[in-house]
Amino acid sequence: MLHFFWTPYLFAEGCYDRYESANNEIVKYARKHFEKKVTTHITHFNSGRVTDRKEDILLGHPTWDASWSPGDTAHRVLNDWVRDNALVPDAPCHPNTYVQMPWVPAMFPEFHTPFIEAQISAARLIFAICGDIWIQRTRELGDGSIHGAVKDKLVQVNLGCDGRRFPFKTVFGTENRRNFLHISNLGKYKNMPLLFQSLEGTGTTLMIASQSLKTTGWTEMGITDERGQKRGYRFYSLGTISNSDPKLNAFIVENFDFYIQTSTFDAQATVILENCARGIVPLITPESGFSCPYAVTLTQDPKKNRDIIQRAMAMPEDEYAERSRGVRAHVLEHHDWGRIYDRIWSVIREDQREPGQDIQPYSAGGPTAETGLKKNAPRGLPSNSGGVKWA
Repeated sequence: MLHFFWTPYLFAEGCYDRYESANNEIVKYARKHFEKKVTTHITHFNSGRVTDRKEDILLGHPTWDASWSPGDTAHRVLNDWVRDNALVPDAPCHPNTYVQMPWVPAMFPEFHTPFIEAQISAARLIFAICGDIWIQRTRELGDGSIHGAVKDKLVQVNLGCDGRRFPFKTVFGTENRRNFLHISNLGKYKNMPLLFQSLEGTGTTLMIASQSLKTTGWTEMGITDERGQKRGYRFYSLGTISNSDPKLNAFIVENFDFYIQTSTFDAQATVILENCARGIVPLITPESGFSCPYAVTLTQDPKKNRDIIQRAMAMPEDEYAERSRGVRAHVLEHHDWGRIYDRIWSVIREDQREPGQDIQPYSAGGPTAETGLKKNAPRGLPSNSGGVKWA
């Protein structure tokens, strides 16, 4: 049996016919795809003991405590599913324990995972949901950090997105070239100062959706720059939105040509995938965790970004159409849930294989015997594919 630990989710009739929040989508498709291969038990990351059978497999997100942040000395939660399922006293975990989680080589206040160091240290492998940039930067670390200490356990996987649930652009005129959309929790790692500074003076209209915004309409956000100077930036607030709202989806497709994100530490931002599925061309920093030759790459320099943004707004209609179709096709192929969970299951099967067992090894994309890191995994289209990537 496979025990999958993630956020609580109530399976209901029609749940696969609607697009929901990122965590709900992860749980839904874990069940859908793993059940085809093994008896699957869906539980949550605040569970304790769920099994005493040595043949079971445990896979999931580290335990969560919303009141805890890195550096805190106390936590509220008692259950630790990694430790609690050990089969013998003093063992750190069940022998078949695997962690799956968004991955960046740093800790932030938004990471409410009190047992993270012990849990990723104990796991056999860590399925790291992230872009190539974070695997590369983790590999460059020494052994002084927990991330460096476990880097040989990492197996990179993409975040999934059922892009078929989204309407998408079929008209590529230029009337919406100045409309930019951003969706996030507005956390520090989203780097909102860079976003505002990059758009400053470009003549763009920025609309932001966030659960952190309690009102809708024109508003102003105070931002302190690197020199300590504070100023206000004006944008239109969409407030809290739902991807399952047909009116919202129609509004985005009809009114926006560009999605913008200037993160400094995003494992792989779900909203980028969702808007690519809509055919909205993203302007993103590499640190946003998404790489596609049809996206427009921003930098951490607002002056350079303003030039890139101006060029994007002047993009010919045929180039925009190519990019719009390209980002949607990229998400449908490389962020397909079946492809992702098939890869995870193949890696687990190979890791569980004992000498003499007749188990067909997975092919490209599995961990090497030495490190557990991916080998020869497909990375999507070449960076110069289509001849449309900007330097």
